[in-house]
Amino acid sequence: MVRARAALALGSVQAPETMPALVAALTDTSAHVRRDASFALGQVGRAEAVPALVAALASEDNDQVRLRLLEALGKLPARASASVLLGHVAREGEAPGRVLALARLGAVGGVVSEPLVDTLLGRLSDPDAEVRKGAAYFFGRLAEPGPWAGKADRVRSALEGYSLDDPAAMYLVQGLGRLGSVDDSERLRRWAAAAADWRTRANAMAALAERRPDAPTREVLLRGLDDPSIHVAVNAARGLAQETPDDALLEAMRAWVSAHSDLWQVAGPLLETLARAGDEVFVLEWIDARPPEDEGDTWAGLPALVHVRGEEAFERLRRAAAAPSEAHRSRAFAGLVARWRQERDDARSHGRYLEVFLEALESTDARRRSLAATLLADSVLAHLGGVAALERAAASEDPDLRQVAARALQRARGDGAGPSSSGTSDADPQGRELDERARLDWEFLAGLGPAPRLILDTDRGRVVLRLDPEAAPQTVQTISRFAESGSYDGVAFHRVVPNFVIQGGDFTRGDGSGGPGFTIRTELNLLRYERGVIGMASAGKDTEGSQFFITHSMQPHLDGGYTSFGWVEIGMDVVDRIRLGDHITRAHVERGD
Repeated sequence: MVRARAALALGSVQAPETMPALVAALTDTSAHVRRDASFALGQVGRAEAVPALVAALASEDNDQVRLRLLEALGKLPARASASVLLGHVAREGEAPGRVLALARLGAVGGVVSEPLVDTLLGRLSDPDAEVRKGAAYFFGRLAEPGPWAGKADRVRSALEGYSLDDPAAMYLVQGLGRLGSVDDSERLRRWAAAAADWRTRANAMAALAERRPDAPTREVLLRGLDDPSIHVAVNAARGLAQETPDDALLEAMRAWVSAHSDLWQVAGPLLETLARAGDEVFVLEWIDARPPEDEGDTWAGLPALVHVRGEEAFERLRRAAAAPSEAHRSRAFAGLVARWRQERDDARSHGRYLEVFLEALESTDARRRSLAATLLADSVLAHLGGVAALERAAASEDPDLRQVAARALQRARGDGAGPSSSGTSDADPQGRELDERARLDWEFLAGLGPAPRLILDTDRGRVVLRLDPEAAPQTVQTISRFAESGSYDGVAFHRVVPNFVIQGGDFTRGDGSGGPGFTIRTELNLLRYERGVIGMASAGKDTEGSQFFITHSMQPHLDGGYTSFGWVEIGMDVVDRIRLGDHITRAHVERGD
C-alpha cells in the first residue's frame, strides 16, 4: 500500500523524471501498485510512456488495472496512443473505457484522425448506453467540428434513433450546434422542447443560440423561458439575448421579466438586451422594485446597468460599489470598469472615472486596488492625476500597495512589465512553505472516519456528499474544517453553468475571486468526474483554497486536472435545482465508517 500511495502521489507531481520508477511499478506484484502507476503515467503526459503502457496492457489480467491503462493512453496526446486504442480488442466490460479514452484523446488531446472519427461514429448506436455516451462526448466536446462535418449525417442518424431520455443525446445536440447547419434547426428545436433529460434540453437551447434564430426558433426559445428546469430557462434567455431584437421581441421580453420577478437568473440576459436596445426606463424601474435584501439586482441588475446610458446608471453603480455586501461591491466595480472601457473615448466621462479609480486605489480590497492601479496607468487617466496618485501609493507604508503602484508606474512610463521579484507570490505557489493551516492533522482526519459525509443544507434542499479522505486527505481536512467552523453558512453559489457545474465556497468575497488566505496542494487521484462528483476550484497547480464545485454530468476533461474528493450520495435532484445566487444555509460534517 505504501508503494501504491507513492505511485498515486507521483500522479500529482506530474514530473517527467518520475517515469522510470513508474514504468518499473507497472510490473509490481500488487495490482494496487500497478493500477496507481498506470494512472500516474497518464498524468505525466509524455508520449515516451506509451510503449510501457502497451507492454503492460498486453500482459495485464486485472480488470481495474487494464481500465487504468486504457485511461492513461487516452491522456497521452500522441498518435501512438490512438493507434493502440484503435487496434485494441476490448475484453468484456472494457468497451466503455476504450471508447471514452479515444473520445478524450481526440476532443481534449487533439489527436484526431479519420479512423478515430469513424470508430466513434460507429459506436454512437452501440447497445451499451455507456459506450454511446462515451462516443457522443467526442462530438459534443470537440471545439471545431471540421474533422467530422463531412460525416454529420451519421451523427444525425444516430441522434434520430435515440429515445428522448438517452444521455448520449446531450452531446450530439451540442456538436450539431457547433456545426451551425440550418438543416439541424428543426432537429434541435425538437430536442430543446421534448427531451426528457433537462441536460439535453439545456444543451439544445444553447445550440439554438449559436445560430441566427428564425421565427420557429425564437418561439422555442421564448417557451423555454418557462421550462421546469431553471438551467434550460437560463440557456433559452441567453439564446434570445443573442438576437438583434425587434419591437415584438422586446415587448415579449418586457412582459416575461415583469411577470417573473423571482427568476432574476433568467431575467438577467433579457435585461441586458433591453438595456442595449435603449429601454433604460424599464431596466431602472426593475432594479428599483427589488427589495433591499434581494440579490437579484446584484447578479442581474448591475450587469444590465453597464449598458444603460447616462449618469443615472453610472451613479447607481458607484453607490453599489460602496454597498455593505462584498459581492455587491465587487460586481458593481466590475460594471464600472466595463462602462469605462465603453466610454473611454468620451472626454466628458474622464473626471468621474478618475474619482472612482482613485477611491478604489485606497480601498482595502487587494483585487480592486490592483485593477484600479492598472486603470490609473492608462494613458487617458495618467496625466489627469493617475500617475501622481500612483507615485504617492508607491511611497506607501503598505508593501503590497507599493508593489502594485510600482508595477503600474512602470507600465505608465513604458519601462517594462514590472519589477522582478525573488521568491514566490500568491499567483505562483510553487516552492512556497506550506501554511500551518494546511498541514495534515492525522488526529483530526482519524476523527472524521474513513468515509465522512459533508451535509449542505441549501435554499433548494439538502445535499449529502460522501468524502474520500484516502484520495484527498488535505482537501477533505480543509473543507471539513471550513464546514465545522461555519465558514460556508450563508455563502452563495456564485457560479452555475447549465449541464456543467455549480460552484460555491467563496466565503471571503462571494463572487469567485476570494480565498481563505492560504492554499493547499492539488491532490489528483483515481476518482473520475462523473455526474455528482465534488471537486476543488483551482487557478493552477497547488492553488486550491475554499471553493468547490459539483458536476451536473460527466466531465472527462477535468479528470486528472482538478482535485476530486467525493460524490453526491443523497440529493442530486437538489443539485440540479440549485440556481445562481442560492445559498448554503448550513454546512456540517458527520463521521462516516
